[in-house]
Parts: sequence; C-alpha cells; structure tokens
Amino acid sequence: MTSSEMKYLITIYRLNKYGNVRSVEIANFLGVSKSSVNCMLNKSSMAEYFDVKPRGKVNLSGRGLVEAEMLNYGVEKFIGFLSNKIDEDSAEKEAINILCSMSNQNLKKFVSKKEVFIMPVVIAPVNQELKIIKIMTDERTKKHLESLGIAVNGNLTVLSSSGGSVVLLIKDCRLALDRNIATKILVC
Repeated sequence: MTSSEMKYLITIYRLNKYGNVRSVEIANFLGVSKSSVNCMLNKSSMAEYFDVKPRGKVNLSGRGLVEAEMLNYGVEKFIGFLSNKIDEDSAEKEAINILCSMSNQNLKKFVSKKEVFIMPVVIAPVNQELKIIKIMTDERTKKHLESLGIAVNGNLTVLSSSGGSVVLLIKDCRLALDRNIATKILVC
C-alpha cells in the first residue's frame, strides 16, 4: 500500500466515527479535490478496502477496517506525543503524515506493539473478533456457557450492545446475554 493509499484509509477510518463519510469530507480533510478522492476510491488496488455507496458515501470493508484500525493505533500514539506541543487538529494531520512516511518495515514494528486490554464483554467493541480470557461465574453457569460455546480461549464477536445486554456471534450462532452474565465474561 502506498503512503497516499494509507492516508485515505486512515482518514476514512477517523472520519467514519461521525457516521457515513462522504467523499467531499475526505477531500476537505486531506486538502485535495473531490475528483482526486474519486480517483483514489476507484483504483482497483483499493477496491478491497472501501465500499463506495451512492451519493458519494464511503465505508470501509472488513479488510479495510482491520488495516485502518492497525494504522490508527500508530496515529493515536503520534497524536499523544504531538498534542503536548501543537493543537489537536494539527497534531492529527501531522501524525497521519508521519505514519504514512515511515518505511513498511518500521511501520509494521511501530503498529504491531498494540497493548492487550482485558475488558468485560459488555463494553467490548462491536464487530471485532475477541478472545475469551476468563469467565467469572459459578461452576454451574460456567458449564452452561461452555455448552453454548462460550469457553476460555474461545472466540466471539459482539454484534450489538444495548443497555448492558449483548448479542454475540459464536461459531456462526447468535446468542443474547443479559448484563449480569455479560459483565462476568472477560475478553481481549
């Protein structure tokens, strides 16, 4: 992936936290023309990272989201360093520029040292595969959860979370858990 492609990927990821991203927003953030954005989004090498919707709306594909999250981790590290000296908007743009100018070898080293955060499944991120670290319930409940596919060292994906209840994807099956149980399953 070229440095320009990385900039687009990170920009879409960072703008996406406010909802659907429009190509004009990408152009404004990067300081390029809308036609440049459309040209980049239509490159065949980038097709696996983006889904371009009608009216110029852009979303990241599954692969794009994985790559962007990894790159965004590096951007956040640089922002933490730069924001002590310059304003936050400038720090964000400079962090993206610094990250995208790194060699592939150093970039991989820099973004691969992601810390592991252990959290209850009730506050885990949505649509991200997670590993079950610990189940803090009585033995009877633990056995019942294991029969449903929730076991230590197993994987799950949080599909939705609302009011403490969660819907999980475990081995191609959906399972809903209430807050009481969801707070006792630790994942990373």
